[in-house]
Amino acid sequence: MNLTDVVLSCRVRLARNVADMPFVSRMSMEQAETMIRRVNDALNQNGEYRLLRMLDLGDNERMRLVERHLCSRELAMEAKGALFLNKSETMAVMVNEEDHLRIQSILPGLDLDEADAQSAVVDKILARQLPFAFDEQWGYLSACPTNVGTGMRASAMLHMPALVRSGGAEQVLGAVAKLGLAVRGFYGEGSGAPGHIYQVSNSASLGISEDDIVMGLTETIGQLAEQELRFRKAALAHNESALLDAVFRSYGVCRYAHSMSFKEFMDHCSNLKLGVSLGLLEGMEQAQIDRMIAQGQSASVCAAAGRLMDEAEENIARAAMVRKSLE
Repeated sequence: MNLTDVVLSCRVRLARNVADMPFVSRMSMEQAETMIRRVNDALNQNGEYRLLRMLDLGDNERMRLVERHLCSRELAMEAKGALFLNKSETMAVMVNEEDHLRIQSILPGLDLDEADAQSAVVDKILARQLPFAFDEQWGYLSACPTNVGTGMRASAMLHMPALVRSGGAEQVLGAVAKLGLAVRGFYGEGSGAPGHIYQVSNSASLGISEDDIVMGLTETIGQLAEQELRFRKAALAHNESALLDAVFRSYGVCRYAHSMSFKEFMDHCSNLKLGVSLGLLEGMEQAQIDRMIAQGQSASVCAAAGRLMDEAEENIARAAMVRKSLE
């Protein structure tokens, strides 16, 4: 077992606004389009990024971007919004969400230093042509006071089934919140944690440096991951039969079920990931299960079918995808 069994991905996001433009909430559609063109001119001279305007995308296409954590729900619902996405999908720039710019680097595992470095490169490229709203006392100005200062939100996605099974998740995550960190669900603020996947991020952006945010969060995430791994080892040592039963029940359901809700699907994927981590499931890898999770979300299931489906149809299609993945 290692930290990558727990820490699925990490992200560094920078909020920026352009000084000579009104905040997004007060922008006209014409001004919003001007902002998109200015970002394109500054960032995309070599054609490295795809430009995706939200108005040009269907509902399901926009939700697929949300499911893949490439843009927020708020941007997906914003008619003024656009997304610049690089080919590897490790860098995304949201335009005209709550702020003019949300620059985000998304990487697998726990590598916030590299995510910070990559987002800083894009930040500097954009700053050469766009006059960012900055105050000597308050730092980068934002539409939301919680982003004033560095404008940085660093985060990591953690899979913590053993903590949840032990009943200790609420206490541990509560302690994390007291350290000034925010604990959110799978899709961010206001969402649940299907599959025991949580997002942990910094809360403070003002009065702290970018380096301190990254260093502090890296240390805390590492401690959380190590604690989760200890709980996994303890569960295996003290009640191996219960773990085996949960893991192989989930494998059996995934192998043969003909209908599966999203919550049920995520719970079974969580057990499979736990089984692989503990060496209980041979011939399966974490990456295989992660691909299933990506393909089993609602918009992705509909995209694979080439049409929108009702919940019952979607559950049947999801189960078929899982069966095929495990053949």
